[in-house]
Amino acid sequence: MKKLMTIVGLSVFALAANAQEERGIYSGRDGKRFRNMGGENAEHEFLKPHAGNVTAELGLTGGLGNTGLSLNNNAGMLRFRYFVTNDWAVRLGANITNEFERTNAYGTGSAEGFVKERNTTVLFNIGAEKHFMGTRRLSPYVAADFIIGNMSAHANGEDATQNGTYMSGYSFDSKSMNNTVWGVRAMVGADYYIAKNVYLGVEAGLGYTSTTMGETELTQTFNNVTTTVTNKSAGKSATFTPGIVTGIRLGFAF
Repeated sequence: MKKLMTIVGLSVFALAANAQEERGIYSGRDGKRFRNMGGENAEHEFLKPHAGNVTAELGLTGGLGNTGLSLNNNAGMLRFRYFVTNDWAVRLGANITNEFERTNAYGTGSAEGFVKERNTTVLFNIGAEKHFMGTRRLSPYVAADFIIGNMSAHANGEDATQNGTYMSGYSFDSKSMNNTVWGVRAMVGADYYIAKNVYLGVEAGLGYTSTTMGETELTQTFNNVTTTVTNKSAGKSATFTPGIVTGIRLGFAF
């Protein structure tokens, strides 16, 4: 709900700003010239990117009232676009997440063990955008992406079980590797240029994602006896759902 309200607020702000600044003005994406309804031609500083420009953007978290930067919340949080023409762009996004946690386990006296856990996600998306006329500051578009990536998990412990309970003489090493992800999605979005080559954007769409689980391996040692168990893939899952792709984006064109 907060994300929805943020998008609605940004949209209202964009429309109000354009109505105030650009009443009676319409534009093409030729780079410079705008004509008012009275028929007079005027030169305006061009705010939007055009053929040959590159944009780079980050996702913003917390909305406009409590803003932070994020690279680890949905595919495409770090994204680049190259404008092949004034209204067509190709796009490449990356989402790299690496989460680490260490938990200490305590026995009697000074006895101590630990559990370490690390989860890694690497996702890439590549696609294309078609931009429409909009206004001098507002650039609406439609887009499509193909998504591919990999997820892995690794945990190990000394003198502790996997749930963090102290156990003298016990160690383990657990791996879940090669969990592959692929998907496709279609989006609608808009960029609002708050200054020349600086914009805020929103994007939402409908996507299909499939995840195939890889093999898992668990090695355990207790009282100097080591065993290793390897399990085959647990299967796969798929989702088909609408959603906000990257919340609010802050971008720069150059």
